[in-house]
Amino acid sequence: MNDVFTRTPTGVVGSRYFFPKPIVWVEGPTDIYFYEPVVGHLNCVIKVFHGSSNAKALIDALVESACEYPYAVILDGDYSILTQRRSLHRWVIVLRRYSFENYLWEKSSLNRSCLKHAQCGDGGDVISAEFDRIEADLLTKMREAIELDVAARRADPAPKVIPDRVEALLTGPESPDICPVKVAKIVTDAKEALNAELIMQARSEVRLFLQTGRISWLLNGHVLFGIIQRMFTQITTQIRGKKVILNADGLTQLLAEMVWRSIPSKEHQRLRRKLVSVVRELNNASNVA
Repeated sequence: MNDVFTRTPTGVVGSRYFFPKPIVWVEGPTDIYFYEPVVGHLNCVIKVFHGSSNAKALIDALVESACEYPYAVILDGDYSILTQRRSLHRWVIVLRRYSFENYLWEKSSLNRSCLKHAQCGDGGDVISAEFDRIEADLLTKMREAIELDVAARRADPAPKVIPDRVEALLTGPESPDICPVKVAKIVTDAKEALNAELIMQARSEVRLFLQTGRISWLLNGHVLFGIIQRMFTQITTQIRGKKVILNADGLTQLLAEMVWRSIPSKEHQRLRRKLVSVVRELNNASNVA
């Protein structure tokens, strides 16, 4: 099927007629690495919807009518995880972390990934100390920037706060550490551009979220993955005694494999159950239609 066709709202919704299996729609190509280990063995096909306008069209079609060819839509949580929202449809799955990359930031699966890539056969904990240090560092250095980013998403016009590329936040190109000077500049600029009331509301919501959640669940997924990649490279290099870089696609696949082997949290368990349940529902609905 023509890729251009599937990048338009009408084309994305209509493409369900071209597939004999139910479709699980995801946000981007790398998302497939994360979801395939969970639903790849089921009767479905995973496709990328490319953009919010296409996601809206898919969801509207689900809500407005009983689809002859049912499908599921998986959405990043973004900052919607700060507030309770009614489900748009039982086949629309909204993550409870910022994006799928935030589900890869887990001690047990990261530890197993480092040991495997470092060709280290014996078990052992090679990651906890660094993991805890970085998590604490994110809370100290990135909390205010995240609060301002939340406020900015609700402003019109919306100023850019947290950059898309992690390099703009780090102390060096290969370091996983946040640079406080760079973040301070971002914070100062954002405060000048944002309404005080929006900032107060965002701070309140983040404070409530952090009573049960972690700051790493709120951080932009691409930024967090950049930190993961650098930490992973440093630890595996220390173990192997030489630097062997694993590119982003390869690392994503390795981490996803290890996450779904260990299922390190109740939230991972919940997401896995939901994904499997929805795909089974889709198949049942397809058989009835």
